Amino acid sequence: MTTNAVELSGIVKKYGSQTVLDGLDLAIPRGSAYALLGNNGAGKSTAIRLITGQLQPDAGNVEALGFDPVRQPVPFRLRLGYVPEAEKLYDFLTPPELFRFLKGFFPDWNDCRAAELMKRFALPADRKISVFSRGMYAKVCLITVLARTPELVILDDPTLGLDTVSRREFLSAIIESIQEYEHTLIISSHLIPELESICDHVGILSGGRMRCSAPVDQLKTEFRRIRLPDRNLPQLPGELCRTVAAGELCIVVRGSAGDFPPDAAVEPMALEEIFLALTQ
Repeated sequence: MTTNAVELSGIVKKYGSQTVLDGLDLAIPRGSAYALLGNNGAGKSTAIRLITGQLQPDAGNVEALGFDPVRQPVPFRLRLGYVPEAEKLYDFLTPPELFRFLKGFFPDWNDCRAAELMKRFALPADRKISVFSRGMYAKVCLITVLARTPELVILDDPTLGLDTVSRREFLSAIIESIQEYEHTLIISSHLIPELESICDHVGILSGGRMRCSAPVDQLKTEFRRIRLPDRNLPQLPGELCRTVAAGELCIVVRGSAGDFPPDAAVEPMALEEIFLALTQ
C-alpha cells in the first residue's frame, strides 16, 4: 500500500483543440483532507473525473487506492464515495426509497447512519426528492456518501447554491465523518475560507498545471505579505506580485524572513490570499 491515496502523473487531457490539463502531477496522501482549488476552467472537475474513472487521460497515468479507475471500476467504486458538481438522483423516489435502492449496491451501507443523518438534516421521509429545495437535495446527496464508510470521498463543489446555514450543516457533517472513521477526502469549492477550516492539504491548479501542493500549515509558513513605504525596490527573492496603494508598497513573497528588507512589516496570509497571489 502506497502512502498516497491518489497519484496522477504527467496527465494531459484535451477537449478538441483545447488542452485542459497539461502535464498535471498530483499526489494526495492517504488520510488527508485535501482541498483542490482553481479558478473556473482551471481543470478541477476534469481532474476529479479522471480520478473517478469517468474520463481517460490522453497521456499520463492515474491511480486511486491502488486501482486504475477505468480498468478496475467495480472494486474501486465500492471504495469510493462521490458527489459530483451537478448530482442527479432518482428524484421520483423518497429518501428512504432511494436508500433502499442504493443499499443493494454497497455492502458497507449503514441504515442507522442514514436515518440519523435524515433526522439531523430535518429531511421529510414521505416526500419525493424532486420537490426538495436545493439545500435539501444536497443533503440527500451527502447522506448517500456518509451512510457508508468509503476509503475515498470526493466532493465536487458540494455547497454550490446553498445558503449560509445549509453550508454550515453540510460542512459540519463532513467534519464529523472525518472524525468518525479514517478516509481520504478530496473537496473542490470556491469557498476557500470554509475549506481552510476542514482541510489539512491543498493543491492549487492554474493553466492546467499544479502551482503548488502541500500541507496548509506549510503554505501559510512559506507565504508572507510585506508592507513598507513605497520606493524603487528591486524584485525580492521569491516575489510573486506587488501593488502600491496610498504610498505603501505591498509585496507577496514565498520565502524566509531573512529575504525581507529590515524596515518591512511582515504579515501572515490566509489561504484565499495565497490562492489569489498564485493564480492572479
